[in-house]
Amino acid sequence: MAPVRHQTKYQRKRIALRALLRRLIRASLVQITGNPKARMSWTKYWRLVVLRYGVDIVGWPDDIPFMDPSKVSLGRTRLLPLVQSWEDGLTCFVKLTDAELAAKEAERKAKIAAGEIVLPAPRALRADFGDRRPHAQKGPAGRHCKKIFYSKSARFITASDELALDEEEF
Repeated sequence: MAPVRHQTKYQRKRIALRALLRRLIRASLVQITGNPKARMSWTKYWRLVVLRYGVDIVGWPDDIPFMDPSKVSLGRTRLLPLVQSWEDGLTCFVKLTDAELAAKEAERKAKIAAGEIVLPAPRALRADFGDRRPHAQKGPAGRHCKKIFYSKSARFITASDELALDEEEF
């Protein structure tokens, strides 16, 4: 990535550390799942990572919120130990057994009931939900209109036109 002029050296290094952290997390997820298309999702982590792949992150530092590194204001001093822990293997993905997954799911449901975890609001329905949607009318009674080709020449040729054409040929 080419440096942007208005960014300081500190900012460029912080951006590079966040990019490295993203690569480490994704590489670890791909390695443990064996799926080269595995993606890390921060906003829907429970459904798209834990339930889909059956893995969870262990060793995440308590002082750093578990969020997308771009959304959290982390300085280099707080970001560097996190990157080091991923490189050293202290923070990593672990495969969960069915019993562990069931226990984590029960724990999560208890936290949701207690209000510790706030679920995102459901998406709103379309403004025209439940109404019949109009379809484009194709013509009278919904039939396709027949395309009519028009002749570019005159419909009737008069005698004077024929004489003019005969004179032009000679």
